Amino acid sequence: YDLLGGIGSFTDWTDDDPDGWYVSNHEDSNTPGSGTGIAEDSGKARMWTDFNNKHMYIEKADIFTAGVKYEYSITVHSISSNAVLKLDNVGSSTEMIVQIAESNPDYDFSSPITITGIFEATVDGKFRIKRMTGSADYIFDNVTIKVVHPTGFEYNLLTDDNFFSQVWHKTLGGTLPFIFQPDKDNLHLTSMTFLLL
Repeated sequence: YDLLGGIGSFTDWTDDDPDGWYVSNHEDSNTPGSGTGIAEDSGKARMWTDFNNKHMYIEKADIFTAGVKYEYSITVHSISSNAVLKLDNVGSSTEMIVQIAESNPDYDFSSPITITGIFEATVDGKFRIKRMTGSADYIFDNVTIKVVHPTGFEYNLLTDDNFFSQVWHKTLGGTLPFIFQPDKDNLHLTSMTFLLL
């Protein structure tokens, strides 16, 4: 499940700030292309700055635990020329998760692009979306952070909660007899049946 709880869709806003996110105190404008700010742009987040020394960012506290692997995902709809968008884990130190550069030849920003990856957190901390350097303008949404389970799956075929895993597999395809008890709270022998599939 998404650790951000859906706030990465940027569908809810209050006073021109995205709900559920801390917005850096460097915001000084609600007009894209002027000053530094963040605003809703057709149901997405738009973050911009025209200053070199303003570190515009948004963040969500208490997301990461050191030693745990996470999968991140973000859809970038547009990014200005030479701009760099950065995702960070911020705790006792700052750990860069990914740097999304407009100049990166691996990305084609002529249409929306979803960028995903996996990383292991080295510090407990918050999740931050930040611009790197120089003036910049970005539009993004669909931001998610999910825990990656060690095996890649939360359950496997033999431990999942389904008929095959809990009955068929454990009775060797129905060749072993078993006791069927439809009401787990009724322990009387008449509520149980000895079955062979």
